[in-house]
Amino acid sequence: MKKSIALLISLILFVNACAQTTDPSIIIIPDKCKIVAGEEFPISLEGSNMPSNGEISWSATKGEINPSTGLNVIYTAPLEPGAVIITALLETEDVKYSTTLICEVTVADLATNEVPPITTLPSTPIRTNNTTIAITEVMAAPCYAATGPSKNEYIELYNYGNNDIDVNEWWIATGDGGAGTPDKITTWDSVNPGFSLGNNVIINSSVIPPNRFAVVLSPLYYTGTGINLMPYIFPKDTIILTLSNSDYLGTDTSGLLGNSTPFSTLVLYVGSESVMDAVISTYGTPAYGSSPKNVVDNNLDIFPFSVPDCHSVERIVASQHDLVTNWREIDLGNPGEGNYP
Repeated sequence: MKKSIALLISLILFVNACAQTTDPSIIIIPDKCKIVAGEEFPISLEGSNMPSNGEISWSATKGEINPSTGLNVIYTAPLEPGAVIITALLETEDVKYSTTLICEVTVADLATNEVPPITTLPSTPIRTNNTTIAITEVMAAPCYAATGPSKNEYIELYNYGNNDIDVNEWWIATGDGGAGTPDKITTWDSVNPGFSLGNNVIINSSVIPPNRFAVVLSPLYYTGTGINLMPYIFPKDTIILTLSNSDYLGTDTSGLLGNSTPFSTLVLYVGSESVMDAVISTYGTPAYGSSPKNVVDNNLDIFPFSVPDCHSVERIVASQHDLVTNWREIDLGNPGEGNYP
Protein backbone atom coordinates (compact mmCIF):
# COMPACT_ATOMS: atom_id res chain seq x y z
CA MET A 1 0.00 0.00 0.00
CA LYS A 2 1.06 3.54 -0.60
CA LYS A 3 1.00 6.28 1.99
CA SER A 4 1.19 10.02 1.50
CA ILE A 5 4.42 11.69 2.50
CA ALA A 6 4.22 13.50 5.80
CA LEU A 7 7.04 15.99 6.10
CA LEU A 8 7.39 18.65 8.72
CA ILE A 9 10.26 20.45 10.37
CA SER A 10 9.55 22.87 13.21
CA LEU A 11 11.90 24.83 15.42
CA ILE A 12 10.71 25.40 18.97
CA LEU A 13 12.51 27.74 21.33
CA PHE A 14 12.55 27.11 25.04
CA VAL A 15 13.77 30.15 26.97
CA ASN A 16 15.25 30.15 30.43
CA ALA A 17 15.95 33.11 32.68
CA CYS A 18 19.34 33.82 31.14
CA ALA A 19 18.57 34.47 27.47
CA GLN A 20 15.94 34.76 24.78
CA THR A 21 17.17 33.90 21.30
CA THR A 22 15.71 32.59 18.06
CA ASP A 23 17.71 30.83 15.36
CA PRO A 24 15.58 29.07 12.70
CA SER A 25 18.73 27.88 10.89
CA ILE A 26 19.18 25.05 13.41
CA ILE A 27 17.43 22.10 11.77
CA ILE A 28 17.57 18.35 11.36
CA ILE A 29 19.00 17.16 8.06
CA PRO A 30 17.95 15.60 5.77
CA ASP A 31 14.75 17.62 5.88
CA LYS A 32 12.79 14.82 4.15
CA CYS A 33 12.29 11.38 5.62
CA LYS A 34 10.39 8.45 4.10
CA ILE A 35 11.93 5.08 4.82
CA VAL A 36 11.12 1.38 4.86
CA ALA A 37 10.24 -0.24 8.18
CA GLY A 38 13.42 -1.45 9.88
CA GLU A 39 15.69 0.69 7.65
CA GLU A 40 18.63 2.69 9.01
CA PHE A 41 18.71 6.41 8.23
CA PRO A 42 21.58 8.86 9.03
CA ILE A 43 20.49 12.22 10.49
CA SER A 44 22.29 15.24 11.85
CA LEU A 45 21.72 18.62 13.44
CA GLU A 46 22.97 21.52 11.35
CA GLY A 47 22.93 25.30 11.69
CA SER A 48 25.05 28.17 10.45
CA ASN A 49 25.03 29.78 13.92
CA MET A 50 24.86 26.65 16.05
CA PRO A 51 26.71 27.03 19.37
CA SER A 52 29.95 25.05 19.52
CA ASN A 53 29.59 24.28 23.25
CA GLY A 54 26.10 22.82 23.21
CA GLU A 55 25.05 19.28 24.06
CA ILE A 56 22.73 17.48 21.62
CA SER A 57 20.37 14.68 22.65
CA TRP A 58 17.96 12.75 20.41
CA SER A 59 14.66 10.93 20.90
CA ALA A 60 12.00 9.31 18.70
CA THR A 61 8.41 8.30 19.36
CA LYS A 62 9.12 4.94 17.71
CA GLY A 63 12.25 3.15 16.61
CA GLU A 64 15.78 3.63 17.92
CA ILE A 65 18.46 6.32 17.67
CA ASN A 66 22.09 5.32 18.11
CA PRO A 67 23.93 6.96 19.72
CA SER A 68 21.35 9.03 21.58
CA THR A 69 23.67 12.04 21.84
CA GLY A 70 25.99 13.85 19.46
CA LEU A 71 25.88 15.76 16.19
CA ASN A 72 25.42 12.74 13.89
CA VAL A 73 23.31 9.70 14.70
CA ILE A 74 21.62 6.76 13.00
CA TYR A 75 17.85 6.33 13.25
CA THR A 76 16.50 2.79 12.89
CA ALA A 77 12.83 2.75 11.92
CA PRO A 78 10.34 0.50 13.74
CA LEU A 79 9.02 -2.62 12.05
CA GLU A 80 5.49 -1.24 11.81
CA PRO A 81 4.59 1.61 9.38
CA GLY A 82 3.31 5.01 10.44
CA ALA A 83 4.44 8.52 11.36
CA VAL A 84 7.37 8.99 13.74
CA ILE A 85 8.49 12.21 15.42
CA ILE A 86 12.26 12.59 15.76
CA THR A 87 13.41 15.31 18.17
CA ALA A 88 16.83 16.89 18.64
CA LEU A 89 17.41 18.94 21.79
CA LEU A 90 20.35 21.36 21.83
CA GLU A 91 21.25 22.67 25.29
CA THR A 92 23.75 25.35 26.25
CA GLU A 93 24.26 27.19 29.52
CA ASP A 94 21.90 29.92 28.39
CA VAL A 95 19.25 28.44 26.16
CA LYS A 96 17.58 25.30 24.86
CA TYR A 97 16.50 24.67 21.26
CA SER A 98 14.29 21.80 20.16
CA THR A 99 13.72 20.91 16.53
CA THR A 100 11.63 18.03 15.20
CA LEU A 101 11.34 15.98 12.04
CA ILE A 102 8.28 13.92 11.18
CA CYS A 103 9.39 10.78 9.37
CA GLU A 104 7.03 8.47 7.47
CA VAL A 105 7.79 4.80 7.92
CA THR A 106 6.31 2.68 5.14
CA VAL A 107 6.48 -0.79 3.62
CA ALA A 108 6.63 -2.13 0.08
CA ASP A 109 3.37 -2.60 -1.79
CA LEU A 110 2.65 -6.32 -1.45
CA ALA A 111 0.75 -6.43 -4.74
CA THR A 112 3.36 -4.73 -6.90
CA ASN A 113 6.43 -5.14 -4.69
CA GLU A 114 6.96 -1.42 -5.22
CA VAL A 115 9.29 0.20 -2.71
CA PRO A 116 8.85 3.78 -1.50
CA PRO A 117 10.38 6.64 -3.49
CA ILE A 118 14.00 7.50 -2.84
CA THR A 119 14.73 10.12 -0.22
CA THR A 120 16.57 13.30 -1.17
CA LEU A 121 19.93 13.84 0.45
CA PRO A 122 20.43 17.06 2.40
CA SER A 123 21.93 19.99 0.53
CA THR A 124 24.31 20.28 3.47
CA PRO A 125 26.13 16.95 3.89
CA ILE A 126 25.79 15.02 7.12
CA ARG A 127 29.25 15.14 8.64
CA THR A 128 31.03 12.69 10.89
CA ASN A 129 32.92 14.19 13.84
CA ASN A 130 32.69 17.63 12.22
CA THR A 131 34.57 16.33 9.18
CA THR A 132 35.72 19.10 6.85
CA ILE A 133 36.45 17.09 3.71
CA ALA A 134 34.61 18.13 0.56
CA ILE A 135 34.45 16.86 -3.00
CA THR A 136 35.84 19.91 -4.80
CA GLU A 137 36.38 18.73 -8.39
CA VAL A 138 35.10 15.94 -10.60
CA MET A 139 36.72 15.04 -13.94
CA ALA A 140 34.16 12.82 -15.64
CA ALA A 141 34.90 13.87 -19.23
CA PRO A 142 38.68 13.70 -19.72
CA CYS A 143 40.34 14.52 -23.02
CA TYR A 144 40.58 11.83 -25.70
CA ALA A 145 38.48 9.37 -23.70
CA ALA A 146 37.30 6.44 -25.76
CA THR A 147 34.03 4.62 -25.22
CA GLY A 148 33.95 3.04 -21.79
CA PRO A 149 35.82 3.91 -18.59
CA SER A 150 38.78 6.26 -18.72
CA LYS A 151 42.02 5.91 -16.75
CA ASN A 152 42.24 9.71 -16.56
CA GLU A 153 39.07 10.42 -14.62
CA TYR A 154 39.62 11.79 -11.12
CA ILE A 155 37.85 13.07 -8.02
CA GLU A 156 39.46 15.82 -5.97
CA LEU A 157 39.03 16.15 -2.20
CA TYR A 158 39.92 19.19 -0.08
CA ASN A 159 40.24 19.68 3.68
CA TYR A 160 38.92 23.16 4.53
CA GLY A 161 39.23 22.60 8.27
CA ASN A 162 41.95 22.89 10.89
CA ASN A 163 42.71 19.22 11.62
CA ASP A 164 44.33 16.33 9.77
CA ILE A 165 41.72 13.86 8.45
CA ASP A 166 42.40 10.30 7.35
CA VAL A 167 40.15 9.19 4.46
CA ASN A 168 41.50 5.65 4.24
CA GLU A 169 38.71 3.13 3.57
CA TRP A 170 36.13 5.85 2.95
CA TRP A 171 33.79 5.13 0.05
CA ILE A 172 32.55 6.89 -3.09
CA ALA A 173 29.14 5.86 -4.43
CA THR A 174 28.22 6.99 -7.93
CA GLY A 175 24.89 7.67 -9.56
CA ASP A 176 24.58 4.46 -11.52
CA GLY A 177 21.22 3.32 -10.19
CA GLY A 178 22.39 -0.03 -8.86
CA ALA A 179 25.12 -0.79 -11.42
CA GLY A 180 28.42 -1.80 -9.89
CA THR A 181 29.64 -1.30 -6.35
CA PRO A 182 30.93 1.76 -4.49
CA ASP A 183 34.64 2.52 -4.71
CA LYS A 184 36.86 2.13 -1.63
CA ILE A 185 39.60 4.74 -1.13
CA THR A 186 43.16 3.74 -0.28
CA THR A 187 46.71 5.05 -0.73
CA TRP A 188 48.32 4.96 -4.15
CA ASP A 189 51.33 2.89 -3.12
CA SER A 190 49.19 0.21 -1.44
CA VAL A 191 47.91 -0.75 -4.90
CA ASN A 192 50.91 0.26 -7.02
CA PRO A 193 53.89 -0.26 -4.70
CA GLY A 194 57.11 1.28 -5.90
CA PHE A 195 55.48 3.21 -8.75
CA SER A 196 55.94 6.92 -8.14
CA LEU A 197 53.97 9.66 -9.90
CA GLY A 198 56.75 12.19 -9.38
CA ASN A 199 58.85 13.55 -6.57
CA ASN A 200 56.39 16.28 -5.64
CA VAL A 201 53.36 14.19 -4.69
CA ILE A 202 52.55 12.03 -1.66
CA ILE A 203 51.63 8.44 -2.47
CA ASN A 204 52.00 6.66 0.88
CA SER A 205 49.44 8.48 3.02
CA SER A 206 45.68 8.94 3.10
CA VAL A 207 45.80 11.76 5.65
CA ILE A 208 44.69 15.12 4.25
CA PRO A 209 46.14 18.03 6.28
CA PRO A 210 44.30 21.35 6.63
CA ASN A 211 44.01 23.36 3.41
CA ARG A 212 45.44 20.54 1.32
CA PHE A 213 44.20 18.54 -1.65
CA ALA A 214 43.95 14.86 -2.42
CA VAL A 215 43.20 13.41 -5.85
CA VAL A 216 41.58 10.00 -6.29
CA LEU A 217 42.79 8.29 -9.48
CA SER A 218 42.12 5.02 -11.22
CA PRO A 219 44.73 2.40 -10.20
CA LEU A 220 45.45 2.10 -13.94
CA TYR A 221 46.22 5.81 -14.39
CA TYR A 222 49.89 5.11 -15.13
CA THR A 223 49.11 2.54 -17.86
CA GLY A 224 47.78 4.92 -20.51
CA THR A 225 49.48 5.31 -23.87
CA GLY A 226 50.37 8.24 -26.10
CA ILE A 227 48.50 11.43 -25.21
CA ASN A 228 46.52 9.48 -22.62
CA LEU A 229 49.61 8.66 -20.55
CA MET A 230 49.42 10.51 -17.21
CA PRO A 231 48.35 13.89 -18.63
CA TYR A 232 48.10 15.81 -15.35
CA ILE A 233 50.76 17.78 -13.48
CA PHE A 234 49.99 17.71 -9.77
CA PRO A 235 51.13 20.54 -7.49
CA LYS A 236 53.71 19.82 -4.81
CA ASP A 237 52.44 17.81 -1.82
CA THR A 238 49.20 16.70 -3.49
CA ILE A 239 48.06 13.47 -1.84
CA ILE A 240 47.43 10.83 -4.52
CA LEU A 241 44.80 8.24 -3.64
CA THR A 242 43.30 5.36 -5.56
CA LEU A 243 40.84 2.47 -5.24
CA SER A 244 41.37 -0.87 -3.53
CA ASN A 245 38.36 -2.69 -5.00
CA SER A 246 38.02 -1.41 -8.56
CA ASP A 247 40.02 -0.53 -11.67
CA TYR A 248 38.02 2.59 -12.48
CA LEU A 249 36.11 5.35 -10.75
CA GLY A 250 32.38 4.78 -11.13
CA THR A 251 31.66 1.43 -12.73
CA ASP A 252 34.21 -0.77 -14.46
CA THR A 253 32.05 -0.76 -17.61
CA SER A 254 31.39 2.97 -18.02
CA GLY A 255 33.44 4.84 -15.41
CA LEU A 256 32.22 8.33 -14.55
CA LEU A 257 29.84 9.97 -17.02
CA GLY A 258 30.15 13.72 -17.53
CA ASN A 259 28.91 14.15 -21.09
CA SER A 260 26.40 11.33 -21.53
CA THR A 261 23.47 10.03 -19.54
CA PRO A 262 23.03 9.01 -16.84
CA PHE A 263 25.32 11.80 -15.64
CA SER A 264 27.28 10.69 -12.60
CA THR A 265 26.35 11.94 -9.16
CA LEU A 266 28.73 11.23 -6.28
CA VAL A 267 28.43 10.54 -2.58
CA LEU A 268 31.53 10.44 -0.37
CA TYR A 269 30.63 8.50 2.75
CA VAL A 270 31.84 6.48 5.72
CA GLY A 271 30.50 2.96 6.08
CA SER A 272 30.73 -0.14 3.94
CA GLU A 273 29.88 -1.40 0.49
CA SER A 274 26.28 -1.91 1.56
CA VAL A 275 25.66 0.70 4.27
CA MET A 276 26.14 4.48 4.49
CA ASP A 277 26.90 5.27 8.11
CA ALA A 278 27.40 8.97 7.38
CA VAL A 279 27.50 11.08 4.24
CA ILE A 280 30.52 13.39 4.11
CA SER A 281 30.13 15.27 0.82
CA THR A 282 28.19 15.03 -2.44
CA TYR A 283 28.30 16.19 -6.05
CA GLY A 284 25.23 16.63 -8.23
CA THR A 285 22.48 16.87 -5.56
CA PRO A 286 21.94 13.10 -5.45
CA ALA A 287 19.18 11.03 -3.93
CA TYR A 288 19.50 7.57 -2.43
CA GLY A 289 17.68 4.59 -1.04
CA SER A 290 18.69 2.07 1.59
CA SER A 291 21.85 0.98 -0.25
CA PRO A 292 24.86 2.91 -1.63
CA LYS A 293 24.15 1.16 -4.93
CA ASN A 294 20.88 3.12 -5.22
CA VAL A 295 22.45 6.57 -5.54
CA VAL A 296 20.80 8.46 -8.41
CA ASP A 297 20.22 11.99 -9.61
CA ASN A 298 17.27 13.58 -7.81
CA ASN A 299 16.08 15.08 -11.13
CA LEU A 300 15.09 18.32 -9.41
CA ASP A 301 17.56 20.58 -11.23
CA ILE A 302 19.95 20.81 -14.20
CA PHE A 303 22.66 19.19 -12.13
CA PRO A 304 25.01 17.32 -12.44
CA PHE A 305 26.29 19.28 -15.40
CA SER A 306 26.67 17.95 -18.90
CA VAL A 307 30.19 19.02 -19.82
CA PRO A 308 32.20 18.73 -23.06
CA ASP A 309 35.36 16.65 -23.31
CA CYS A 310 38.40 18.06 -21.48
CA HIS A 311 36.24 19.85 -18.90
CA SER A 312 35.87 19.15 -15.20
CA VAL A 313 33.41 20.56 -12.67
CA GLU A 314 34.83 22.48 -9.68
CA ARG A 315 33.22 23.51 -6.40
CA ILE A 316 33.35 27.28 -5.93
CA VAL A 317 33.30 27.44 -2.10
CA ALA A 318 34.59 24.25 -0.50
CA SER A 319 32.58 24.52 2.71
CA GLN A 320 29.29 25.46 1.08
CA HIS A 321 26.34 23.37 -0.06
CA ASP A 322 26.18 21.03 -3.03
CA LEU A 323 24.00 23.32 -5.15
CA VAL A 324 24.13 24.07 -8.85
CA THR A 325 25.16 27.66 -8.05
CA ASN A 326 28.25 26.46 -6.16
CA TRP A 327 29.86 24.63 -9.11
CA ARG A 328 31.50 25.76 -12.35
CA GLU A 329 33.13 24.19 -15.40
CA ILE A 330 36.93 24.17 -15.65
CA ASP A 331 38.67 23.79 -19.00
CA LEU A 332 41.19 20.91 -18.91
CA GLY A 333 40.73 20.53 -15.15
CA ASN A 334 43.11 21.49 -12.36
CA PRO A 335 43.56 18.52 -10.01
CA GLY A 336 45.17 19.46 -6.70
CA GLU A 337 44.51 23.16 -7.15
CA GLY A 338 41.75 25.58 -6.20
CA ASN A 339 41.20 29.05 -4.80
CA TYR A 340 40.04 28.06 -1.33
CA PRO A 341 40.82 29.83 1.95
